[in-house]
Amino acid sequence: MKPPANLSSDTSSLTLHKRALGDAMFSGIRTSLQPYRLAIMRGMISVTEPQVWTMIGLMGAVFFGTMTLISTMFTRVVRSEIGGLRGEMNARFDDVNGRIDNLDRDVQFLMNREINRDN
Repeated sequence: MKPPANLSSDTSSLTLHKRALGDAMFSGIRTSLQPYRLAIMRGMISVTEPQVWTMIGLMGAVFFGTMTLISTMFTRVVRSEIGGLRGEMNARFDDVNGRIDNLDRDVQFLMNREINRDN
């Protein structure tokens, strides 16, 4: 089979992509988005339109899976940090309440001492 007339005769530097279409030396790739063209590639593989859509879907699934994983991990970290802060604040409030109780006891003692002094 002869190559088309619009192909240059110097194809030694090109890698020809041969498909399993019998003895055809040149074969074309046709998709709904591209016009008819020869499958002459320079170190690249040819990909059909369904393969492209499959790769797009795979990348979308990986993207959404990664975003889900990151948001789940972020939520867990924030919850654990809030829980730790809650525990620390409760401990400090308990300490302040203890000090207020001690202050109340001391003021009560001083008031009783002054009242008893006057009697």
